[in-house]
Amino acid sequence: GANRPGTVTFSQQNGALSAIAKGDSGEHKIDRVKFDAGKLFMEIDFERDGGTGLITVSATESPAGKMTGTWSAADDAGNTLASGAWEATKKAAAAP
Repeated sequence: GANRPGTVTFSQQNGALSAIAKGDSGEHKIDRVKFDAGKLFMEIDFERDGGTGLITVSATESPAGKMTGTWSAADDAGNTLASGAWEATKKAAAAP
């Protein structure tokens, strides 16, 4: 339930977006990523205590390069386990 700083790096290949999230819990590949008209949506599967669940992130980009929105974690039955605010600061793309 506490803030967990990390980095999410997005890439595009053959028209499909993906991302890698890095933080204190390790590195996680995110295959379900959509970004359209300044709106971001991600879904991340997780395993915990022998069960599975889904984390969803929805955010909107501001002109200042910030993204703000919400995240929610649900168990495999769809019950919300935790949720909260989500924010990020957009950095320039790395040179090829």
